[in-house]
Amino acid sequence: MILPEGTVIGKFSGTLEDILPFITPLVGVLHVIGSPGEGFLLIDRGRFIGSLFQGTASELKGNAVYDLLSGERALEFEMRQYSPEEFSEARETCVKEGLLIAYDENGKPLRMKTPTGQLNLDKIKKQPGVLAVSAFYEGFAVQSTGSGDFEQVAAVAEDLLRTGKKIAGDLAIEPLNQLILETPHGKFIIVPYGDLSICIFTEADANLGLIRMAIRNIQSEIV
Repeated sequence: MILPEGTVIGKFSGTLEDILPFITPLVGVLHVIGSPGEGFLLIDRGRFIGSLFQGTASELKGNAVYDLLSGERALEFEMRQYSPEEFSEARETCVKEGLLIAYDENGKPLRMKTPTGQLNLDKIKKQPGVLAVSAFYEGFAVQSTGSGDFEQVAAVAEDLLRTGKKIAGDLAIEPLNQLILETPHGKFIIVPYGDLSICIFTEADANLGLIRMAIRNIQSEIV
Protein backbone atom coordinates (compact mmCIF):
# COMPACT_ATOMS: atom_id res chain seq x y z
CA MET A 1 0.00 0.00 0.00
CA ILE A 2 1.33 3.45 -0.92
CA LEU A 3 0.77 6.47 1.33
CA PRO A 4 1.95 10.02 0.66
CA GLU A 5 5.67 10.40 1.38
CA GLY A 6 5.43 13.40 3.72
CA THR A 7 8.43 15.09 5.34
CA VAL A 8 10.67 13.26 7.80
CA ILE A 9 10.83 15.20 11.09
CA GLY A 10 12.41 12.72 13.46
CA LYS A 11 13.22 9.16 14.49
CA PHE A 12 12.59 7.45 17.80
CA SER A 13 13.24 4.10 19.51
CA GLY A 14 11.12 2.73 22.33
CA THR A 15 7.55 1.67 23.01
CA LEU A 16 4.27 3.01 21.68
CA GLU A 17 3.63 4.58 25.08
CA ASP A 18 7.05 6.28 25.04
CA ILE A 19 6.31 8.11 21.81
CA LEU A 20 2.86 9.43 22.75
CA PRO A 21 4.11 12.79 24.16
CA PHE A 22 5.96 13.49 20.91
CA ILE A 23 3.05 12.97 18.51
CA THR A 24 0.53 15.35 20.12
CA PRO A 25 1.14 18.07 17.48
CA LEU A 26 1.75 15.62 14.62
CA VAL A 27 -0.48 15.45 11.57
CA GLY A 28 1.22 12.74 9.61
CA VAL A 29 2.34 9.15 9.81
CA LEU A 30 4.54 6.95 11.97
CA HIS A 31 6.43 4.30 10.08
CA VAL A 32 7.03 1.46 12.56
CA ILE A 33 9.56 -1.36 12.54
CA GLY A 34 9.51 -4.11 15.16
CA SER A 35 10.53 -7.74 15.58
CA PRO A 36 7.20 -9.02 14.15
CA GLY A 37 7.39 -6.88 10.97
CA GLU A 38 6.70 -3.30 9.91
CA GLY A 39 3.83 -0.96 9.15
CA PHE A 40 2.40 2.50 9.85
CA LEU A 41 0.11 4.49 12.13
CA LEU A 42 -1.73 7.50 10.68
CA ILE A 43 -1.81 10.31 13.27
CA ASP A 44 -3.99 13.40 13.63
CA ARG A 45 -2.66 15.57 16.50
CA GLY A 46 -1.89 12.62 18.72
CA ARG A 47 -4.95 10.58 17.79
CA PHE A 48 -4.42 7.31 15.94
CA ILE A 49 -6.59 7.33 12.82
CA GLY A 50 -5.62 4.19 10.89
CA SER A 51 -2.95 1.53 10.78
CA LEU A 52 -1.49 -1.44 8.94
CA PHE A 53 1.21 -3.89 10.07
CA GLN A 54 2.68 -6.67 7.96
CA GLY A 55 4.61 -9.58 9.41
CA THR A 56 6.14 -12.63 7.80
CA ALA A 57 2.94 -14.64 8.07
CA SER A 58 0.11 -12.19 8.68
CA GLU A 59 -1.29 -8.72 8.04
CA LEU A 60 -3.04 -6.77 10.79
CA LYS A 61 -5.29 -3.75 10.31
CA GLY A 62 -6.83 -0.98 12.40
CA ASN A 63 -7.33 -1.71 16.09
CA ALA A 64 -5.52 -5.05 15.82
CA VAL A 65 -2.29 -3.16 15.06
CA TYR A 66 -2.73 -1.01 18.17
CA ASP A 67 -3.21 -4.18 20.25
CA LEU A 68 -0.02 -5.71 18.83
CA LEU A 69 2.22 -2.65 19.15
CA SER A 70 1.01 -1.87 22.68
CA GLY A 71 2.69 -5.08 23.79
CA GLU A 72 6.00 -4.53 21.98
CA ARG A 73 8.93 -3.18 23.98
CA ALA A 74 11.44 -2.41 21.19
CA LEU A 75 10.09 -0.47 18.23
CA GLU A 76 11.68 1.89 15.72
CA PHE A 77 9.60 4.90 14.65
CA GLU A 78 10.08 7.37 11.83
CA MET A 79 7.83 10.44 12.07
CA ARG A 80 6.67 12.07 8.85
CA GLN A 81 4.62 15.24 8.70
CA TYR A 82 1.77 15.63 6.18
CA SER A 83 0.32 18.65 4.47
CA PRO A 84 -3.50 18.89 4.67
CA GLU A 85 -3.72 17.43 1.16
CA GLU A 86 -1.40 14.53 2.00
CA PHE A 87 -3.29 13.74 5.20
CA SER A 88 -6.63 13.79 3.37
CA GLU A 89 -5.26 11.37 0.78
CA ALA A 90 -3.83 9.05 3.45
CA ARG A 91 -7.09 9.02 5.43
CA GLU A 92 -9.09 8.23 2.31
CA THR A 93 -6.77 5.29 1.63
CA CYS A 94 -7.34 4.02 5.18
CA VAL A 95 -11.12 4.31 4.74
CA LYS A 96 -11.07 2.38 1.46
CA GLU A 97 -8.81 -0.36 2.83
CA GLY A 98 -10.65 -0.79 6.16
CA LEU A 99 -7.71 0.41 8.27
CA LEU A 100 -9.47 2.95 10.53
CA ILE A 101 -9.10 2.72 14.32
CA ALA A 102 -12.26 2.83 16.47
CA TYR A 103 -12.49 4.31 19.97
CA ASP A 104 -14.54 3.37 23.03
CA GLU A 105 -16.71 5.75 25.06
CA ASN A 106 -13.65 6.82 27.10
CA GLY A 107 -11.75 7.95 24.03
CA LYS A 108 -9.32 5.02 24.06
CA PRO A 109 -8.65 2.78 21.03
CA LEU A 110 -11.06 -0.14 21.20
CA ARG A 111 -9.25 -3.37 22.15
CA MET A 112 -9.97 -6.58 20.27
CA LYS A 113 -11.08 -9.60 22.29
CA THR A 114 -9.43 -12.41 20.40
CA PRO A 115 -6.14 -14.18 21.19
CA THR A 116 -4.46 -12.63 18.14
CA GLY A 117 -6.14 -9.22 18.30
CA GLN A 118 -7.42 -9.86 14.77
CA LEU A 119 -10.99 -10.80 13.94
CA ASN A 120 -11.38 -13.86 11.74
CA LEU A 121 -13.92 -12.29 9.42
CA ASP A 122 -12.58 -14.43 6.57
CA LYS A 123 -14.21 -17.46 8.19
CA ILE A 124 -17.55 -15.83 7.36
CA LYS A 125 -16.46 -14.31 4.06
CA LYS A 126 -15.45 -17.76 2.75
CA GLN A 127 -19.00 -19.11 3.10
CA PRO A 128 -20.87 -19.54 -0.22
CA GLY A 129 -22.86 -16.46 -1.17
CA VAL A 130 -21.20 -14.06 1.30
CA LEU A 131 -20.15 -10.84 -0.45
CA ALA A 132 -18.73 -8.72 2.36
CA VAL A 133 -18.31 -8.70 6.13
CA SER A 134 -17.65 -5.75 8.45
CA ALA A 135 -17.14 -5.47 12.21
CA PHE A 136 -18.33 -2.12 13.56
CA TYR A 137 -18.65 -0.18 16.80
CA GLU A 138 -20.92 2.81 17.37
CA GLY A 139 -21.39 3.23 13.61
CA PHE A 140 -17.65 3.01 12.92
CA ALA A 141 -16.16 0.24 10.77
CA VAL A 142 -13.32 -1.44 12.70
CA GLN A 143 -12.36 -4.21 10.31
CA SER A 144 -13.81 -5.33 6.97
CA THR A 145 -13.33 -7.82 4.18
CA GLY A 146 -14.91 -7.90 0.73
CA SER A 147 -15.90 -4.84 -1.26
CA GLY A 148 -18.20 -2.00 -0.29
CA ASP A 149 -18.47 1.46 1.25
CA PHE A 150 -17.91 0.17 4.78
CA GLU A 151 -18.00 3.60 6.39
CA GLN A 152 -21.57 4.09 5.15
CA VAL A 153 -22.50 0.46 5.83
CA ALA A 154 -21.38 0.76 9.46
CA ALA A 155 -23.47 3.90 9.97
CA VAL A 156 -26.59 2.29 8.46
CA ALA A 157 -26.02 -0.96 10.38
CA GLU A 158 -25.73 0.99 13.64
CA ASP A 159 -29.09 2.69 13.00
CA LEU A 160 -30.71 -0.66 12.23
CA LEU A 161 -29.16 -2.28 15.31
CA ARG A 162 -30.39 0.45 17.64
CA THR A 163 -33.89 0.21 16.19
CA GLY A 164 -33.85 -3.59 16.56
CA LYS A 165 -32.71 -3.35 20.19
CA LYS A 166 -35.46 -0.84 20.96
CA ILE A 167 -38.12 -3.06 19.40
CA ALA A 168 -36.81 -6.10 21.28
CA GLY A 169 -36.92 -4.09 24.50
CA ASP A 170 -40.44 -2.80 23.86
CA LEU A 171 -41.62 -6.38 23.21
CA ALA A 172 -39.71 -7.69 26.26
CA ILE A 173 -37.84 -10.26 24.13
CA GLU A 174 -34.26 -9.01 24.59
CA PRO A 175 -31.36 -9.53 24.32
CA LEU A 176 -31.15 -9.21 20.56
CA ASN A 177 -29.20 -12.12 19.04
CA GLN A 178 -29.53 -11.45 15.32
CA LEU A 179 -31.11 -9.13 12.75
CA ILE A 180 -31.79 -10.21 9.17
CA LEU A 181 -32.95 -7.87 6.40
CA GLU A 182 -33.94 -9.99 3.41
CA THR A 183 -34.87 -8.82 -0.09
CA PRO A 184 -35.05 -10.51 -3.51
CA HIS A 185 -31.56 -9.14 -4.17
CA GLY A 186 -29.76 -10.32 -1.05
CA LYS A 187 -29.56 -10.52 2.72
CA PHE A 188 -28.08 -8.21 5.36
CA ILE A 189 -27.31 -9.84 8.71
CA ILE A 190 -26.24 -8.16 11.96
CA VAL A 191 -24.97 -10.12 14.98
CA PRO A 192 -23.22 -9.14 18.24
CA TYR A 193 -19.52 -9.80 18.79
CA GLY A 194 -18.45 -8.75 22.29
CA ASP A 195 -18.26 -4.95 22.32
CA LEU A 196 -18.53 -4.99 18.52
CA SER A 197 -21.19 -6.01 16.04
CA ILE A 198 -20.75 -7.74 12.70
CA CYS A 199 -22.76 -7.07 9.56
CA ILE A 200 -22.79 -9.45 6.61
CA PHE A 201 -23.88 -8.91 2.99
CA THR A 202 -24.92 -12.05 1.10
CA GLU A 203 -26.49 -13.10 -2.16
CA ALA A 204 -30.20 -13.90 -2.07
CA ASP A 205 -29.67 -17.69 -2.04
CA ALA A 206 -26.86 -17.80 0.54
CA ASN A 207 -27.08 -20.68 3.05
CA LEU A 208 -27.95 -19.08 6.39
CA GLY A 209 -27.20 -22.31 8.27
CA LEU A 210 -23.56 -22.32 7.17
CA ILE A 211 -23.21 -18.60 7.86
CA ARG A 212 -24.63 -18.98 11.38
CA MET A 213 -22.15 -21.78 12.05
CA ALA A 214 -19.26 -19.56 10.95
CA ILE A 215 -20.60 -16.75 13.14
CA ARG A 216 -20.72 -19.04 16.18
CA ASN A 217 -17.14 -20.13 15.50
CA ILE A 218 -15.74 -16.61 15.64
CA GLN A 219 -17.98 -15.65 18.58
CA SER A 220 -16.45 -18.57 20.51
CA GLU A 221 -13.00 -16.95 20.11
CA ILE A 222 -13.91 -13.99 22.34
CA VAL A 223 -11.69 -13.88 25.42
